[in-house]
Amino acid sequence: MELQSLTDGRPRYATRPLTPLNQSTLITNARRDESLAQTLNLELATADRVDLLCAFVKWSGIQSIMDTLAMLHEQGVPVRLLTTTYMGATDATAIHRLADELGFQVKVNYNTGTTRLHAKSWMIYRNSGFHTAFIGSSNLSHAAMVDGLEWNVALHERGCSGLSVSVAG
Repeated sequence: MELQSLTDGRPRYATRPLTPLNQSTLITNARRDESLAQTLNLELATADRVDLLCAFVKWSGIQSIMDTLAMLHEQGVPVRLLTTTYMGATDATAIHRLADELGFQVKVNYNTGTTRLHAKSWMIYRNSGFHTAFIGSSNLSHAAMVDGLEWNVALHERGCSGLSVSVAG
């Protein structure tokens, strides 16, 4: 464990992610590697702000990172979620719990006729400038987060010279 500091000066403890914040990596949920849930739990622990763009949100996926999401809420870390009702896969209960219990700012795209949002990305912002982006195939479901065959690239701001992982917002 390492001592980290929040912007308000309160201490918190976080375990260092396996991939250094100056390198990028591919996460596939292979048995020999960390799963996306394990990686996100470590990365989110040091977030100062989080943006999630995810086509499908399932309660099973939230459960795989729930302790960390609850910690973000307790520490007042803002989390924004943009999702969709495309294909009817998103759980309404999961969305309500994220908004009502964890204080997520949630926007749902209901226009499935002309817009089919299918993107997936996590943007983890740190006041230090060591931002991380996860871009790939995983929705927020248990299979996608834990043991399903997925491809997600973790891009770190300091490890991607010439490539900015910052998104205006």
